[in-house]
Amino acid sequence: MPDTPVASELTAILLRGNESKDFDYKAASTWDEKDKKACCEIVKDILAMANTQGGFIVIGVSEQPSGFSFDGLSESEANSFDTSRLNRFLQDYTDPPINALLRKVTYDGNIFVLIEVPAFPSTPHICQKELPGTLTAPTLYVRTDNNESAPVRSAADFQSVVERAVRNRGDALLSSFRSILRRGTTPPEPSAQEQFLRQQDQAILRFEDVNTLKQEEPLLGYFEATFVPERFDPAKFQLNTLRRAAERAEVTYTGWPFLYFDREQMKRTYVVQDGWETFIQDKDLGGHYLMDFWRLQQSGFFYYRTILRPSGTRSEQGDLPMADGQIPCHLHRRSY
Repeated sequence: MPDTPVASELTAILLRGNESKDFDYKAASTWDEKDKKACCEIVKDILAMANTQGGFIVIGVSEQPSGFSFDGLSESEANSFDTSRLNRFLQDYTDPPINALLRKVTYDGNIFVLIEVPAFPSTPHICQKELPGTLTAPTLYVRTDNNESAPVRSAADFQSVVERAVRNRGDALLSSFRSILRRGTTPPEPSAQEQFLRQQDQAILRFEDVNTLKQEEPLLGYFEATFVPERFDPAKFQLNTLRRAAERAEVTYTGWPFLYFDREQMKRTYVVQDGWETFIQDKDLGGHYLMDFWRLQQSGFFYYRTILRPSGTRSEQGDLPMADGQIPCHLHRRSY
């Protein structure tokens, strides 16, 4: 398992600055099991994140017309949140049970509560207990494209949950077969290649989740790259080390940076559960689509995907010659 994040890494998570399928801000509140509605609102978000890809919920941040306000919690509010209390309440509503991890983060003199939600390992979590007006049972909750926690309603959301369950169960089934073939002996650990391929599958699924240009894909070409170390160690690098590496790796060519890294409010570059990720989608002055997605994880795994822009499909001498059916491509090389 990856090392526990240090204070600076928790602060980076706290200051992510935008909500997404795997990240949610909530205003300051007190955890009180007697206030079931307030507690079940958090349960709904945890259920939805666990069934999507896991993520983080930060309590103590309110949304204002000008953006998010990092108000924090009072000492009594912060003290009311406890991992054991949260999970006891949570497990009364979830099947199979979910064990979330709660941490308290101090930033700029204010206290915040950060809840880390694990993605489901093999079986999606069903809401098994109803609270009128907040939770219905039995219901499968997911995070929608609008970053809301809601029951599964679309075929795309349902397909995403099924794909994750099939992939996770396939990994477990493969381990069982290995154990049988070895006559009950402890099955060997998955190879480095197998574990990096799993991270690649997760990165591709994540790209499909955030990609807003699915309808345009027949007209677009993509450049895709994956880099991995020789050995697999899930905690090889600390989050701060990865951040510095990504910042140093940024190089601007033909007017656009590689790797794009948002240093200002980190709305486009943000912490995921075991690394850093960037997603940006826009149009340039010529009206051409810009989209960059990359993920750098603590294992050292790196995945990059970008739309091929017109400036990236021409050589200095003009368009590259193409055979029928080929996509024009020109890679810009630079020494470091």
